[in-house]
Amino acid sequence: MLSFEEKTRIRDSFWFILHAFGLKLASKDQIVEPPKDVKELAESRMEARKLKDWGRADELREQVAEKGWAIKDLSDGYELTQA
Repeated sequence: MLSFEEKTRIRDSFWFILHAFGLKLASKDQIVEPPKDVKELAESRMEARKLKDWGRADELREQVAEKGWAIKDLSDGYELTQA
């Protein structure tokens, strides 16, 4: 079992390394749920992709981007992040 001091040292080292690479983890209060309309656009885009309607999928991606969100395609769906 690690002591409190050891845990603190490991945590501080981890944060130092992240900051050295320019990475910053979001805290719980910084995580924002996408608005309903953005989720609906993303779902519509997934349906367009399933139907291989690439032009429509691109249009929907642009609409999501105009609202300040980005879509990352995953093997099992998508992920929405604030742009």
